[in-house]
Amino acid sequence: VHHTVTFERSQASSDEVIMAATAEDGTDLLILAGAPLREPVAMGANVIMSSSAELEQAERDLTAGLFGPSFRHTEEDSTWQGLVSEHWRKVKEM
Repeated sequence: VHHTVTFERSQASSDEVIMAATAEDGTDLLILAGAPLREPVAMGANVIMSSSAELEQAERDLTAGLFGPSFRHTEEDSTWQGLVSEHWRKVKEM
């Protein structure tokens, strides 16, 4: 299960964000930051694009496995590298 949160800065906002998690099996947190895009944003469950049409295509590509293998957070680096290599070898054969 994952959640996507978008923060927008306003005049009254603070530079402090507090996050709390209560998961029995741990929590992973990924924070991405950058300059504002100043363009439309379409958000899906796992993908962010510029339009609903791009979002629909990205969701089809994701379902088809074209974004790469799913990361299970349990593999060692060498195992993960092997899984990625094998995945893209299979995609090229399609």
